[in-house]
Amino acid sequence: MHAEKLDVLSKPTPSFFVREYLRKGRPALLRGVADTWPAAAWTPEYLADRFGGLDVKYETWTEAADDLFEFQATQKHTATTLREFVGLMRGAESPASRRVYLTAFELCRALPQFRQAFGSLDPYMGWSRLMPQAVRERLRVEPYLWMGPAGTLSMLHFDRLHNFFVQLHGTKRFLHIDPKYSERLYYPHARLQTGLLHWSPVNPAQPDYQRFPRFRGVPVIETIVERGDVLFTPPRWWHYVESLTPSISANFFWMLPLRTTWAIREYLYVLGRRRALEAAGLARVLPALESTA
Repeated sequence: MHAEKLDVLSKPTPSFFVREYLRKGRPALLRGVADTWPAAAWTPEYLADRFGGLDVKYETWTEAADDLFEFQATQKHTATTLREFVGLMRGAESPASRRVYLTAFELCRALPQFRQAFGSLDPYMGWSRLMPQAVRERLRVEPYLWMGPAGTLSMLHFDRLHNFFVQLHGTKRFLHIDPKYSERLYYPHARLQTGLLHWSPVNPAQPDYQRFPRFRGVPVIETIVERGDVLFTPPRWWHYVESLTPSISANFFWMLPLRTTWAIREYLYVLGRRRALEAAGLARVLPALESTA
């Protein structure tokens, strides 16, 4: 796999970022924006010591599942406490494991005081200065927390909202692919459940060209994300994520009503068609309408 590199911006001004990247739908890595946040000093042990009794659910799937169809069939969630999860996470460090992963945990809903540990990314979100704060709150999703050992994966997918991904502890590797190559990523795929419709069965880190020959030659953009980095991913941009070390991360999703909706217009059409066919009991015709490997 030949990987290109993402643009890296050192302490960009909000106006420059919004003009050159947000409005143009270009991903970028922002450095020096979140490295002084209190949350950027977190470690798994700190969270376990301070909030170990917090109820969480972690994701697990078979160690052999390196493609999306196996993930879909074997994924499950297990309830535990944060303290117990960190213990499981530490036990899974050698060798690297994807079996223990705290995913999309709504930390600030569970503990509202955690909002103070994050700085504001509002100036970079492209909202009009005249937009009331109450409207912004409705267009913004509470941050999601992600934590796990080295080896955890998020298979290739795109987001349906604008996304700032903030690395708080450890290192992750991202592989991005331009949405103009979606057809060569076998999207949409009839074998995927409706909830995973915005995912691709292609593994860009270890491509199987016999199964997915159309993927050959698709440009891949590689980025290493470290503590304090903010990674901007526009809606519909494909990305694959791998933890290189034990890691803590947070997602900040938000919506720009016209811009976000326009970016995912194709997905909304595909999703509407899928749901209409399922409601009519015609799901059997999906393979004729959607790409299959």
